[in-house]
Amino acid sequence: MAGQSAGDSEIEAIGELLAGVREAVGQSASAFAKAADKFRVADEAMLAAEEGRIAEILKHEREAEARLARLTARLSHILDRSLAAYENRDTPNRYERYLAILSPNAAHRARERRWRQLSLEHGIETCLAELDMLFGLVEEHRQFLIERRNASEADLTRFIDRRGEALEALLQADEDAGSRPQAAAVFARFAGLFQSFLDAVNESMGAANVLINKLTIETERALVLRDALRPAANQTLPSSTGAAGSWPHIVPLVALSEKGMLSIGEIERRRNLIDQAFHSRFDACLDKLTSTRASRPIT
Repeated sequence: MAGQSAGDSEIEAIGELLAGVREAVGQSASAFAKAADKFRVADEAMLAAEEGRIAEILKHEREAEARLARLTARLSHILDRSLAAYENRDTPNRYERYLAILSPNAAHRARERRWRQLSLEHGIETCLAELDMLFGLVEEHRQFLIERRNASEADLTRFIDRRGEALEALLQADEDAGSRPQAAAVFARFAGLFQSFLDAVNESMGAANVLINKLTIETERALVLRDALRPAANQTLPSSTGAAGSWPHIVPLVALSEKGMLSIGEIERRRNLIDQAFHSRFDACLDKLTSTRASRPIT
């Protein structure tokens, strides 16, 4: 697409990857639910297929999380540099110090011009646009995972509660299979695999929660900085209604900014805790992406 930035392209690619994960999660959830309802759990091919699919889900999910974490960390670094530039705005640069020797008034005008350029030079608008897109991706994924987890947990609980019926169904389905202990082993394998699927979903939800918290705090930082730079740059902040078109996923945060409810001191206090969780989960993948990226869809 013409005019599409590298960040936009990466976000689009991550979105496609997450869509594939959701499709696979839905397929596994449906397969487990159907098997649990009909007690058809002795099919070795089905169990093997689901084991493979869960492994692929985990592989693709971890890749998407790594790429999301790297993009989020990059935006955080940009904001760090932007905030540092803003905090040092009253310190003359080399050109302004030289100019002050010749004309203090000219040096003052040069400093004012530098202030007006801060917002454009540091790409706060671009940061907010990318944060909004990332927010949308992760929130959509988290909501899907919540819904799937709730439904699958109910399916697994119902299946385990009807263990006796399941064992009888297993014995009747294959009378040559042998004893009740063998049927119990098949039951245990199916229940264990179902639980592994739920564990994978819960792990992904945990990662999504950490990412949402990090994206929220970075968006708040960007909004505070943009508000601070606005007077010098002669900019007008869009209202929460106006932002809905450009940044639909962060409108509630824009509304807080409008009301003056975002404080950099409070943001930094919360940021310390959020960053601890973020780095604890993602430090291993922030230096570089996994060398082997998924090259085929999950089946």
